[in-house]
Amino acid sequence: MTTRARRILGGVAALGAAVAFAVGVGDPVEAMPHAAGAPVGLTNGDGIAVPATGTAGPAGPYPSTIDATFPDGYVVIDLDLSLDGVEHTFPGDIDAMLVAPNGFTNTVILSDTGGGDGITDVDLRFDDEAATTVPSPIVAGTYQPTEAAGSADSFPFGPPLPSGTVALSNFDGVDPNGTWKLYVADDNGADAGSIAGWSLDFTVAPICDGKLPTIIGTEEADTLVGTPGDDVIAGLGGNDTITGDDGNDTICAGEGDDEISGQVGTDKVYGQGGDDTLVAAATADGADVLAGGVGTDLATYALRSTGVSLTLNGAADDGTPGEHDRLQTVENLTGSEGNDFLSGSSLDNVLLGMGGNDKLRDFPGADHVFGGDGDDTFVAPSNADSGDEYDGGPDVDRILYSSRGQPVTITLAGGADDGTGGEGDSISGIEDAVGGGGADTIVGTTGDDILFGNGGIDLITDGPGADDVNGGGGNDVFMPPTTPDSGDVYNGGPGIDTIDYASRASSLVLTLNYGASNDGAAGEGDWLIAMENAFGGFGDDTITGSVSDNYLRGWGGSDVITGGGGSDLLLGDGAADTLDTVDGIGGNDTANGGNGADTATIDPGDTQVNIP
Repeated sequence: MTTRARRILGGVAALGAAVAFAVGVGDPVEAMPHAAGAPVGLTNGDGIAVPATGTAGPAGPYPSTIDATFPDGYVVIDLDLSLDGVEHTFPGDIDAMLVAPNGFTNTVILSDTGGGDGITDVDLRFDDEAATTVPSPIVAGTYQPTEAAGSADSFPFGPPLPSGTVALSNFDGVDPNGTWKLYVADDNGADAGSIAGWSLDFTVAPICDGKLPTIIGTEEADTLVGTPGDDVIAGLGGNDTITGDDGNDTICAGEGDDEISGQVGTDKVYGQGGDDTLVAAATADGADVLAGGVGTDLATYALRSTGVSLTLNGAADDGTPGEHDRLQTVENLTGSEGNDFLSGSSLDNVLLGMGGNDKLRDFPGADHVFGGDGDDTFVAPSNADSGDEYDGGPDVDRILYSSRGQPVTITLAGGADDGTGGEGDSISGIEDAVGGGGADTIVGTTGDDILFGNGGIDLITDGPGADDVNGGGGNDVFMPPTTPDSGDVYNGGPGIDTIDYASRASSLVLTLNYGASNDGAAGEGDWLIAMENAFGGFGDDTITGSVSDNYLRGWGGSDVITGGGGSDLLLGDGAADTLDTVDGIGGNDTANGGNGADTATIDPGDTQVNIP
């Protein structure tokens, strides 16, 4: 059902001190066993003698009672009272007052009205929203509670003094649970009568952030729409769709999987029970509170075109700069079409960046992190956790394990085998990777990747594509793809680093002297920077060292290996190799031909091994 702008008379103004038992902010509410938000009738069908004996005094019973039981935390939003089968020879003698279970909240229902025109079997309903008060003479109908002008009633035997306000709205905000008491008396002699029975029709709802609801749903799936003003909306049960419209709205969705949007204004949105979706306004507005409550809840800024910062730390630091939204008890986040920062919690989160170049940071927990469109950056937690899923989506995305001290495996081709040993992270749709401080294993994709080992002794394997591979600190090993590709840059960084083309069958040129991008197979255009060691493949390779201490190995094929200015080890391996250690410094190099008819040119004092 759709409810629009159902305002309750007496609403917020009547709250006062009566709401000492208000539901806590964001607390879940107990589902009612009936259609909450619609009136609930409770009846006492036992007759009331007016008076109990004689022709004046209290009725019998005095008081007549109705016991009410509703979920804890619910309050009265609207109350109507009916008197059935009223008879009296002088109805102007009848005084009736209703008292709430708290013992002091009350209103006069009927007093000194109707004069001396006797009535028989008249049904009277009392409703603040009725058009008129009770007429004289009295006829059946629906009326406002009525006390004759100038009347000052005093009920015998202990009930509270009548309230100065004659209105059922006195009970708005009162706890309905307990015994409701109807005190009836005959205030003059000579006449008598009776009431066949009476009933109360309750409309109740939970307090929402200390406020009386002005719009109330049901236990079913409702569509509730606010007004341009400041609304207080209680969804109650069911999977509701709730929209606050303009104004500073307070929304308590209740049980069920609800979709809630405060829209424009400084809103407070509480999902409470169920798996709720909390929708931020399309533009930055006031400092909103989006609180999920019980269940797995989503806060989404997908309607935004500009970037937002969303963190699940409970602080008022969310939204656009200076907006100061606060996300509480929320597990999942969806960003905007702009450049977002999304930060998860220690629970299991789903983070979705949407459009833009986003930065997404997850924490311990089994998280699912999706970049969406744009060039996104994923920041893994500093310690191994339960196994996360990272999906970059379109464009060029990057994953960072840079805060890790333990070794990690990063395989950009997919599969749940990433992270620290046994962690089970899964990486897909991501092109760039940064390792941590441990001995990492990083494997690229068939696209153009940027791979950075960071600290530790890393093993980095890039795939086909124009890749930029940097070892960072530590003694790193670089493994180019098995076939020539588009020209890669390999930068060893600090430490003693090795480029290993051992899987190659074609002939190679490898130059460690910081030359131009002329390394790899003919025309491949690889570029070797800050490499100390180089291994060829199974072709006829040409390998040239640098001024550093180099380990140069030819592997298969007839290789030409030339050392540089450092203390070098040249190893030809199979076939007929040509080794040259001449650098003008004798006694610091070793030329080892390995198998085959090898030749060596060395400085005096250099060592040659397996040279015929």
